[in-house]
Amino acid sequence: MRVENLASNTGELRDVVLPHLLGQVFHVTTGTGLHGIQRSGAIVPNSDGRFPWSTTQSPSSYGRSIAGVCLVDLRTATREVIDDALDRYYFLDPFTATRVNAFILLGAPALNALVPNHVGRGNFERLVVVPNVEVWYPGRLSLRLIDRVIRVKLKRPGKWDHMNLAVLEEIFAQRKAREK
Repeated sequence: MRVENLASNTGELRDVVLPHLLGQVFHVTTGTGLHGIQRSGAIVPNSDGRFPWSTTQSPSSYGRSIAGVCLVDLRTATREVIDDALDRYYFLDPFTATRVNAFILLGAPALNALVPNHVGRGNFERLVVVPNVEVWYPGRLSLRLIDRVIRVKLKRPGKWDHMNLAVLEEIFAQRKAREK
């Protein structure tokens, strides 16, 4: 399994990462999740909830209900469909606190087994489905069916990144003057 490494500020993921995902079907996980997947030799469905959820709606997902692996399918998605999907589930960075996200891209042999989005949407009234782009692999997804992994090291904004350094220096100088 080939691993490609990228780095990106979280605010630039659409420009840096999304072009690598267009035309692909993939599973997104954390760097820690990727290590576990590599150890087990497969992406294991989270139907029993033993792995952290990526969203608060994950326990109600259609994929979990069928013991499938949740995937994002951008093979034919238009810009409008992708924008809608990102508004509903920000698959470029769904974990908010990780330093590394991994996008596990399926190879052609896995594609025929996918459960299509319209099947999940038939259960949309009671289960969570990301319209148009979410698909599922039934059961364990062997790493033999994976084409490659895109590992993205994330630069998250720091607590003070929004502050102007000159302003901070002035604040500290004023405090120091008051303490005298």
